[in-house]
Amino acid sequence: MIDVPHTVMLIEDTRDDELLSLRALRKCGLPMVVKVAHDGVEALRKLGVGGEARQVPDLIISDLKMPRLSGDQVLRSVRADEHLKEVPFIVFSSSDEPTDVRRCMTLGATAFATKPVSFSEYIDCLAAIARHWLEVACASKEPSCVIEAEGAGPSFR
Repeated sequence: MIDVPHTVMLIEDTRDDELLSLRALRKCGLPMVVKVAHDGVEALRKLGVGGEARQVPDLIISDLKMPRLSGDQVLRSVRADEHLKEVPFIVFSSSDEPTDVRRCMTLGATAFATKPVSFSEYIDCLAAIARHWLEVACASKEPSCVIEAEGAGPSFR
C-alpha cells in the first residue's frame, strides 16, 4: 500500500528548538511533510486562516512564547477557523506555569507539554507526542481509497 505522508505544522521561533523538533519528528518513523513557521503571523499565513484554498495539516505543534503573535493567539485563531478547528493542536513550550497551561487548555489545545531540558528527553517526548496524535488523527479520518502499486485493487486506510 502507498503510505500517504502526514502533514505537520511546526511553529517554533528558536532555531535550536526547531532543529531538535525536526529530529524528533524524524524519529517518529512515520511518513510526514513538516511545514515550519517561525512565528504566529507566519503560521496563520501558511495555515491559510481566513483564506479559502489550503491544505489542512494532520497535526499542529506550537511553541507558546513567540514574537509578533504568541502560540495561544494562534490557537485561538485556529479554533475559530471552520477548516482547522478539529486539527490536534499541541502546545510544546518551555513554560510550566499553571496559568499558561489553563489558558491554552481553555482555548482548545489538545495537549500542553513542557519541553524537557535534556536533549534525549526532548527528542523522545516530542516523538512520542507526535506519533500518538498522528495515529489518532489518522484513525479518526474517513477511509480513503489508495490504489495498491501491484494493481490488486483499492485498499482502505
